[in-house]
Amino acid sequence: MNWKKKLAIVTAFTGATITTIHIINKVISLNATKEHILMRSSGTFYEWRFGKVFYKKIGIGSPILLIHDFKSFSSSDEWNQTINSLAKDHTVYALDLLGCGRSDKPNMTYTNYLYVQLITDFIKHVIGQPTDVIATGASSSFVLAACHNEQDIINKIIMVNPVSMKSISLPPSKRTKSAAWVLNVPIIGTLLYHVLSSKYRLRKYINREYFSLPDSYSKTLLDTYYESVNETSAKSKHLYASMVGKYTTLQLSLFLKNLNNSIYIIDGNIDPEAHLIASEYQEILPSIESVFIKGSGGMPQLDAPSEFLENTKLFLS
Repeated sequence: MNWKKKLAIVTAFTGATITTIHIINKVISLNATKEHILMRSSGTFYEWRFGKVFYKKIGIGSPILLIHDFKSFSSSDEWNQTINSLAKDHTVYALDLLGCGRSDKPNMTYTNYLYVQLITDFIKHVIGQPTDVIATGASSSFVLAACHNEQDIINKIIMVNPVSMKSISLPPSKRTKSAAWVLNVPIIGTLLYHVLSSKYRLRKYINREYFSLPDSYSKTLLDTYYESVNETSAKSKHLYASMVGKYTTLQLSLFLKNLNNSIYIIDGNIDPEAHLIASEYQEILPSIESVFIKGSGGMPQLDAPSEFLENTKLFLS
């Protein structure tokens, strides 16, 4: 067999393999989004410079901005059990961060500064006045950074299970950049993202990190997370790649000590690290207050909504 025939066989095999993987990716995404759960929520879009950002607005009163956990599968639906109660006394805004939920998911490198600017612009252009902010997980870091840049746009801050100072400050390395590059490769990277964000892995993560009792949440919640992963042909992989590449980290310790806002930490106490993480923040800024909701996981607004609302309303009052 001459080299031309060998090349033709290799080319045909490669093309067939890539086509098969592409079809697999399409089938996974279509199957995951067939219920259109995300589309059941009414809302509107903020036409931001890097893409459309979905948000809900409800209630009358002083404004509160709700920001979901910083995961590629997250969305404003994480506030479904608390938003109506908060809206009794406040005008509540709950957005889907760029790259998440119903918001656009452009093919770009997502950075901490991008989200700092998004939060800043959203408050200025949509809310239009200083606001209280409640943010979950690593999203809290973007709020603190936005507050550092322009302290007059944010009043009180509630951080729900913020991540450790160490993990949020890890810089990109050759290894993380290489991993991000692989994930961003068309077709092959998408298949890898599907594997890493499978429904099985999502369920394990939610049980381990978000809830005190395994499978104590509705099937709809898991389906919503899984749909978020696969929405718009799994374009949220670009955000996931940026997170793996450590492009969304920042040095909180550099400016946290300069904030003079009222800051409150709400943690679920089933995580033995929760007390330590709150202490990290309090060592830098002793004025930070914290509370631990007994028997709650890392998502107390879903796992223990009554206790979460009780502590939230007490602090905001």
